[in-house]
Amino acid sequence: MTIEQIGIGAAPGDNTGDGLRTAMGKVNNNFSNSSHAASKLVGTAAGEIPLAEDSWNDLTVEYGVNANGEFWKYPDGRLVCSYSDNKGQQAYSANGGIASSPAFSWTFPTLEFIAVPVVGVAGGSQANAFTWGSFNTPTTSFVGYRMLTTAVNGSVETIAELTAQGRWK
Repeated sequence: MTIEQIGIGAAPGDNTGDGLRTAMGKVNNNFSNSSHAASKLVGTAAGEIPLAEDSWNDLTVEYGVNANGEFWKYPDGRLVCSYSDNKGQQAYSANGGIASSPAFSWTFPTLEFIAVPVVGVAGGSQANAFTWGSFNTPTTSFVGYRMLTTAVNGSVETIAELTAQGRWK
């Protein structure tokens, strides 16, 4: 049996196409005949038709963790690194209304970026202080950064959350 095509007419509203009941009958017939591709089971076994999203099942994301943080290497070439760095109490030096931490650096947990990644630095504190990060121009292997705060009492519990996103291929 051949697949039944639904007649859509020559133009919208010209009443030359199949009516709704006839069209849905053709759809049912197409799926109930086991010789039609439309009626075959979808899946990964022999004779089944894979869905486009099944191709994601064959992709493996490489994950790694070390003293410098975590990383995820995606088959499409994306590379994401993250690191949570609790620096403990840090002496901040005032610069106007904003205080700055000492300079820190983060070496990425994998040295596979093929170009300079996009870096983000967010701050956190266990005290009543609002902190945020500022960073130097990153390289493919590390980034220098400082934490900033409006608390100018000298010592602030400092936590830096860092991310780097780029390409490994």
